[in-house]
Amino acid sequence: MLILIRWPKGSFKADVSSNDYAGSILNDISRKYSMPLGSIELYRDFQLHDKIDSRKTLFEENISNGQILYLKCDCSLPKVDICQMSSPADMTERFFEKGEKVPESLDRIRKEFGPRAVTAAFFEHEEMKLPSIDYQDESSCYAIRVGKEALVRFQNYAFQTGFSTHRVIFLFGRVDTIKGKVTVHCSYEPEQENYDTHFKISDSFNVNSALRVASAFGMQCIGMAISHQSNPQYPLSEYMIKLAALYQNLYGEYFTTLVVTPRGDSETEVVAFQITDAAMKIQKMDLFDFSLDQKRVYFKRELRVFGKKSRYADVNLFLCAVRVRLTNSKFPSHSFPSQPSLIDISKHLFDNEYYPEWLKFFDFNLLVFLVNERVIMNENELNSIVAAILTKSKLPEEIMNSVNLYTNK
Repeated sequence: MLILIRWPKGSFKADVSSNDYAGSILNDISRKYSMPLGSIELYRDFQLHDKIDSRKTLFEENISNGQILYLKCDCSLPKVDICQMSSPADMTERFFEKGEKVPESLDRIRKEFGPRAVTAAFFEHEEMKLPSIDYQDESSCYAIRVGKEALVRFQNYAFQTGFSTHRVIFLFGRVDTIKGKVTVHCSYEPEQENYDTHFKISDSFNVNSALRVASAFGMQCIGMAISHQSNPQYPLSEYMIKLAALYQNLYGEYFTTLVVTPRGDSETEVVAFQITDAAMKIQKMDLFDFSLDQKRVYFKRELRVFGKKSRYADVNLFLCAVRVRLTNSKFPSHSFPSQPSLIDISKHLFDNEYYPEWLKFFDFNLLVFLVNERVIMNENELNSIVAAILTKSKLPEEIMNSVNLYTNK
C-alpha cells in the first residue's frame, strides 16, 4: 500500500506493507536522507501530537492505504529539492477535470493569449459542470436485504429510550453488482453523542478495524441505519443528507441509508434511501453550506434547481427510495456489544462455553474488539481465524493462547 509522508521539505510517497514496523520505515528515511534515526519521528497529525509507536506495525497502528503521515525532524535538514510533489501554479487547471479534453473554443483563447490566460468563457465552462438538481428515479442500489439480527440490539435500545434521540449504526454485508442488491449481515455502532435533533460520531472513532474484519469475510461497509422520531414527510433531515452523501462517496455507490422509526408500542418501521448523484457531486465539490433549516439544503453558490438558479433545495429532492426486505443474517451471533469491556468478553466466552471454538468467535463485534485490543495482531492472524470459522475448524492455538492471556489479565 502507499502512504504519503509530509515533512519540512515537502512530501514523498512510501510503498509499504501493513505488516511493516513503523521503526523500519523511519530507518529507511534515515538512510535515504542521511538523518540520525533518533532525531526523526512519525505522527498522525500535522500538529505533531499523535505520535506513531515505532515498535508497532502499521496494522497495529491502524494505518491504511492512502493515509497521510507527518515526519518530525529534530536535526539539520538534508539538501534536497523543496516541495518535490508540487508543480508550477496554473489557474486554468481548476476549470478542467483530470484527462478532460480542452474545448476548441477555449484552446484558441489559450493559444492567442497564453497557456495560463483565463476569460469569462472559462467560468461558463466551469458552471456547465456544476451539479443540477432535479428528480432522480433510479439509484445504484435497487433493493436492500437486512439481516434482522443485525438491528435487534440497535432497535431495542431505541425503544428503551423512546426514540428520544438520533442514533447511528454502520452496516456491513455484500453487494450483488449485477442485480443492484445489497445484503446486510452485521453491524457496528460507533462511539457517539446523541441529541434530540442529531448525533455526533466521536472524533476518536476509527472504523478501520471493522473494515478489516468485514473484508476478511468478503464484505464491505454498505450503509448506515439512523433511529429517531422521523417526520413522515421528511424522513432524512438536512444534516443526514450531507452525511449520507459523504459516506456514499467514501464507501461506494451502493451505500444505503436506513431510517428506523417507531410504529406503535413494540414495532419499528424501516425505510431505505440512497442519495442522488447530484448530492454526491455537491459533497465532492464541497458546495454544501451550513444551515439550521432541517428541511432545506443550502449551497455555497447558486446551483440550478429544476432549471432555475437557487442557493437551496428541499431535502427530499436528494432522495431515491430503495426497497427493503428483512432476512436472516449469516452470522449466528450478534450478542457481543460494539463498545465492550473486559467483563463482556469473559461473559461471552462463559455463556458459550460448550460451543465449538469457531462458533464462539463467529460474532462480528467480538472480532472487531479483538483486533482493536491487538489480541489479533496482524492480517495473517485475522485471515486464519476467519478461515477457521468459515470451515468450522479448530482455531489456531496461538490465537487461543492470546485470548486466554487477555481474559486472564
